[in-house]
Amino acid sequence: MAKTRVSIVLIFGLILFWKGLLAQDTTVFTLAKCKEIALSNHYEIRDARIVVQLSEEKLKAAEKYWIPSVEAYFNNYFNAYPRNREMDILYEYLYKSELAPTPDNPSQNFRKLYTDFSNEMGLETSMLLYNFGAQALREQQRSFELLTAQFEQQEVKNKVLMKLYEHYFEVLLNQQMLAIAQENVDNLAQLLQQSTRKFEVGVITKFELAQAKQEYNQGLYELAAKKLNLDKTVFLLLNFLQVDVPITQALVKDVLAEASPAAAIFPTDQVEETIQQYAAVQAEKSRLISVQEDTKLFKANLKPKLYGYYALGTNFIHRNNSDAVRDPILEQWKNNVINRVGIRLAIPIVNRYADRSMVQQSRYNEERQLNAIAHLENELKGKIHAEIMAYNQTRGMINIAEERIEISKEVFEMSMKAYESGVVNMYDLNKSRVDLFNNEMNLAKLKVENELRKEMLRIYFK
Repeated sequence: MAKTRVSIVLIFGLILFWKGLLAQDTTVFTLAKCKEIALSNHYEIRDARIVVQLSEEKLKAAEKYWIPSVEAYFNNYFNAYPRNREMDILYEYLYKSELAPTPDNPSQNFRKLYTDFSNEMGLETSMLLYNFGAQALREQQRSFELLTAQFEQQEVKNKVLMKLYEHYFEVLLNQQMLAIAQENVDNLAQLLQQSTRKFEVGVITKFELAQAKQEYNQGLYELAAKKLNLDKTVFLLLNFLQVDVPITQALVKDVLAEASPAAAIFPTDQVEETIQQYAAVQAEKSRLISVQEDTKLFKANLKPKLYGYYALGTNFIHRNNSDAVRDPILEQWKNNVINRVGIRLAIPIVNRYADRSMVQQSRYNEERQLNAIAHLENELKGKIHAEIMAYNQTRGMINIAEERIEISKEVFEMSMKAYESGVVNMYDLNKSRVDLFNNEMNLAKLKVENELRKEMLRIYFK
């Protein structure tokens, strides 16, 4: 018997020890901490940050578009020069002189003089001098693209926070429901205990005792279901935050104890101003200006462009290996060093349909963007007004629900005493218990949902 007691004490001590370890390893997730984790580590926000950095690089590239470019080039082509009578005479005279080479067929050399395969290679640098404002338009378009990306980054943060709030307050709701279900099980356990005592003294029948056991079993089942829902929502919250913490070591802190002010904190007369300042609307408006700049840029690309350039290289003919004699005249005539500087004017003579089509497509995109802005503003207006209406009205419903719970608790306590004294039967007692259970569930749902609405509205009105 002593050994058994020692074993029980040891087991109890181990349980307390492991509970202590778990308590030390518990990670508390407050709403503020969840917001900090989500805004710094969520993959959608990281992606939005990269988009902003990409837009910044595009703007830098547009601002430095004027910087001269240096290219190495190599050309191989066939040349056909016009005949020059004076050159023919000079060439024939040289071939007839004693110092000139004596090829078998002088006429073949004449053809070499005016036709050849040339190779050209060297370095060339060019710089855009003027393009009728296209450069300035390109910079403006990139700057508005960057502004759009920045507003979209803020909108991504808003959407991430909204998703976070949905997960977080779902956990809080399930915590409240689990506590209510546990209270219900405690009440059922007390009822079963009373029913057992009454059955033992013969006050109630075995059937009524079986009913009490059935109700208790149903309460345990509901408690297990609420625990499962809580574990699932905690897992979804941790998965959204991308943190590697077991659900058994995650503690979501309850914030429902924070009292809300009695008056409405979201006036409807500020909705229009809020909509115009909201990040998603600002992003769409910036995108509209970017599309408008696109239209101007496409038009500017159809205008002439002025370049300055400088090239340094060499040009030499392709010699045929079958040539028996090296021809210095041809080499002097065709082999030379390239050293040129000048201005190039590129004028579109025929505006291709594709270019004109791009201008027209950009105009259609402007119309679509205007329609998208109107649709977004109308959607936000309806959503914000509906949330404000629900928030303000639910505050009054919460007060009514709290009063109803006080009444339900009083009725249940009176029913318990009446059941114990035999004044009411189990049916009446269970009815008062179920009413209290449902009223508490309803109040928890109202409170959590309204706290969620409040945090959502703060995102719109910040």
